Amino acid sequence: MQRRQALKKIAWGVALTGILPYCSGEPLPVFKNLEISRNSLRNMDAFLGRLLPVPEAYVLPEASLDFVLYMVDDCYKKEDIQIFQTGMDAFFTTAQNKKTGDFHSWSVEKQSAELQDLISKQDTPEAILFFINSSKNLLVRQFTSSERFMKDELSFEFAPGYYNGCAPI
Repeated sequence: MQRRQALKKIAWGVALTGILPYCSGEPLPVFKNLEISRNSLRNMDAFLGRLLPVPEAYVLPEASLDFVLYMVDDCYKKEDIQIFQTGMDAFFTTAQNKKTGDFHSWSVEKQSAELQDLISKQDTPEAILFFINSSKNLLVRQFTSSERFMKDELSFEFAPGYYNGCAPI
């Protein structure tokens, strides 16, 4: 009898251990130099969607959020990463103080208006402007270096070109 109870408890323990990691959602990406919470990731994803809306027809090989954050983490200097992190935190804190809720929960119109307001103001802190400008530059780089953009918009052909085996002599 005690063996059955022990086996039941072990079975429940194994089952719960297998289920619990899935309750928290997707695991957070690990960065060497950036410290980003789950809420900041949601806000950042919404921010990047407002900064440069990519048409549905353009399927990028990597999510914009992943591209921007990994580029900042891997390619920027420590000082620039600190400024980026400070600007990101200040941007979302400022946005949260102005309106109720987090940036990602706002309507598209509110997000766009807040972004335009911060860009057009003269007294916007340098860290926030650095965050916005570097994010925009990285988004443009990702979009313009995608294969579909190069082929469709630029009529780019990869070197060395195509082989035509039946060319008239």
